[in-house]
Amino acid sequence: MAKIKGANAVLDVMYKWGIDHLYGFPGGSFDSTMNAIYEMQDKIKFIEVRHEEAGALAASAEYK
Repeated sequence: MAKIKGANAVLDVMYKWGIDHLYGFPGGSFDSTMNAIYEMQDKIKFIEVRHEEAGALAASAEYK
């Protein structure tokens, strides 16, 4: 059985749920997730924000 990293598993599930973009603030312990996002850049778009709160507000505004 092939091994899959946690970040890849999370992104696979998000993609299956119909999520096609993410808002985020990269850095530090988030590097493995950023690598997984890079590998799936044809399926999920990453939108970089300058502050964590701005990402939450942007995602909330888009949902509404």
